[in-house]
Amino acid sequence: MVEQQVIDIHCHPALKTWLFPSHHVYDEVYPVNLEFSENCFVNIAQMNQGNVGIAVSVYYLPETELNTEEMKKFIFRTLRWLVDLLCARLNEILEDKSSANASFVQIQSYIQLFEDQIAYARNTLGKNVAIAKNYADLQNKINDGITVFLHSIEGAHSLGNGDITEEQLIDNVTTLTNMGLCQFTLGHFFQNILVSSSGGIPPGLADDISYDPANYNTYKNGYNGDIAKNVISKMLDLGIIIDLCHCHPGAKAMIFALNNARSKKRPLVFAHTGIREVALRNNPGIPDAYATFLPNADDICAIKDCGGVLGIIFMDYWLNGNDNSGPGIQSVIECIEFIRDVSDSAGNSGTYEHIAIGSDLDGFTTIPSDLAGERQMPMLVNAIAGINGITRDEIDKICWANYMRVLKNGWGPNNNN
Repeated sequence: MVEQQVIDIHCHPALKTWLFPSHHVYDEVYPVNLEFSENCFVNIAQMNQGNVGIAVSVYYLPETELNTEEMKKFIFRTLRWLVDLLCARLNEILEDKSSANASFVQIQSYIQLFEDQIAYARNTLGKNVAIAKNYADLQNKINDGITVFLHSIEGAHSLGNGDITEEQLIDNVTTLTNMGLCQFTLGHFFQNILVSSSGGIPPGLADDISYDPANYNTYKNGYNGDIAKNVISKMLDLGIIIDLCHCHPGAKAMIFALNNARSKKRPLVFAHTGIREVALRNNPGIPDAYATFLPNADDICAIKDCGGVLGIIFMDYWLNGNDNSGPGIQSVIECIEFIRDVSDSAGNSGTYEHIAIGSDLDGFTTIPSDLAGERQMPMLVNAIAGINGITRDEIDKICWANYMRVLKNGWGPNNNN
């Protein structure tokens, strides 16, 4: 087995506590009768077991649009024992739209909740863990052998909604920068204040909850005009790494164009994704509305041109088009090899410089049977090591060094242009 440190550039260790206050990142006894946590629990113990030295902790605030009769019926069918708990807490855990800035107040509380957990794990339980708030801080903690978490947000609905002003949105982005945010996934399942959605819920679950990704493409160009451009430009100025997953194709094109217009591009990422061509190769029957969610060779080329990365997800449907919890490691390898072989705009290909791992574990994903938790990361690393001709240095790039480069060049205003 190859021993290799790994950065998971997109996972949800805080989501369980937000939904179920008795489940924490420092827990070592896993909850029972809660399938997603039993199978893909992101916690300190599993990270240490799987050599995951850094985890990008993604704060996802469930959208109010999920509060539907179809969703309640789905919960009743699949998680019956949690119905009363979830229904009683819906007002606490779902996005608050009672005022234009209410969801931003929530996301700050969400981040503080996780920071309190890490402080308790470190100061009371003696765990060697911490949260890094900037790149220099991260380097120091790595050198001290600390398991590190980084802050990230998924969904711009967390910035505000309704008649919130552009000035307030930019103030909120600045506040998040001061809190140590390193990465922001702009889109999610529904249209938000900045961008339309390209989906992200596989067809099986989508049918169960009457979700149609085509319903959430309501901005004319896939983004909210100058407000979106100005707020995203501010993010790039401040040094927040932009994750393009879930973004409508029009929004992606706009973000690439904004970045290309800078005198020095920022690295952009798809932090938790499969590859469209690989998924369609395995299942040609994927509907267009779902295949469009995944980046294709053109997107990969654009990511290479800006020095970014694509983090490969641990989710069957987005890897191979089969929502069946079967083995997934081989599909991850197919994605890695496909990205490697796509040329950048100068015609260069064949390198592993733009690949990372973004599991999306604990994000209610349908996980592969052989990637059910951070503890199984060494199995993936061993499979990567089996790629014909790959070197130890290239393995390190995929697992660690590529994203460290993205953080160095993209996190914080030092290289602002």
